[in-house]
Amino acid sequence: MRRMPHPVFSSISMAFRKGLRAGLSLGRPRRGRRAGKSRRGGGRPMPLAVLVLFGLLPATLHAAPTIRIESIDIRPTGPQPLGTTFRLRVRAISRGTSCLNFRIRTPYKAKAGDIPAGFHREKGSGFAVLAEHASGNVLDNGPLDRDDAVGRLEVSIATAGLAEGTHYLVVFAHNRPSSDQAHVLAYRNLRLDVADGNVTVSVYNSKSEVEPVVFDLPPPRVSDLLHPIYLGVRWRQGEHDPLTVTVRSPYTWGEKEVLPGFTYDKKRKIGLLRDGMDSRLHDGGPLDLDPVPGSLRIALLPTCWPPGVHCLTVQLVTGRYRKPYRAGPEPYRDFQLDVPGPDDHLRV
Repeated sequence: MRRMPHPVFSSISMAFRKGLRAGLSLGRPRRGRRAGKSRRGGGRPMPLAVLVLFGLLPATLHAAPTIRIESIDIRPTGPQPLGTTFRLRVRAISRGTSCLNFRIRTPYKAKAGDIPAGFHREKGSGFAVLAEHASGNVLDNGPLDRDDAVGRLEVSIATAGLAEGTHYLVVFAHNRPSSDQAHVLAYRNLRLDVADGNVTVSVYNSKSEVEPVVFDLPPPRVSDLLHPIYLGVRWRQGEHDPLTVTVRSPYTWGEKEVLPGFTYDKKRKIGLLRDGMDSRLHDGGPLDLDPVPGSLRIALLPTCWPPGVHCLTVQLVTGRYRKPYRAGPEPYRDFQLDVPGPDDHLRV
């Protein structure tokens, strides 16, 4: 099958051919005129297409520098005794950079139990870092790299010293240390699960992650203003942390817009549903109607709410500082409650 050229280069090629034909004809006399008798004596001016072409061509051909991680592998797989040393292999390529090195660290400030053997807490950042260089990097083909190929890294990741729970490491391929002005990088996260004396290390994939909680949202249409409607949140199996959520307005409210039962936060200008302890709702707190640990059931009473559509957000609050690099927000759901007015008769 015939390969079609890229549209950018097709446009450049067409402009170049037109400009070349026009350029070759510069100074040629027109029919009926003798050579040297052209108007103003200088031939035709350089076409605009040629000027634009030669102005844009260098910028088009000079692509921005890039670094890409082509593969990452961690072995052995599956649960291993805590203290097992894993083998990490990374293959990366770079274009337009002066160097390609690696950096392996925690995505968060390391506390007790967060620093694997062989890592150290970096002064200033507080990250736990695997490094052989003063810049905090693992140099390609440096002392820690057991793969001699350029752009390929093979290092050992120890797990001794990790506390129970889930930990993360981020692996960077980047152009540091160097004098390059732009910091070019690619990254992958590793997940380290420590439980019952075993540890499992895997490449973290956010798309395959399952949210740790299940939301049970009320129906959007409020049909009975005299009875409460219920909002539920519960942990999935295997989660044991205290369950805490916030229920708030997703946008700013004026103080007079606060729904009955909600508290107004003047600083953030939002409405909050709280149980008196702080700005959150707690498992087993005064407003929790579910006696089962790890499950919240909150009653919302719309009796005195003004007619209209009221938008709210319920969000999990874990307080966990161990998160992958560039992790998204805690799980949440936006929902709405449509409170009918006394004269509402049309349903859409």
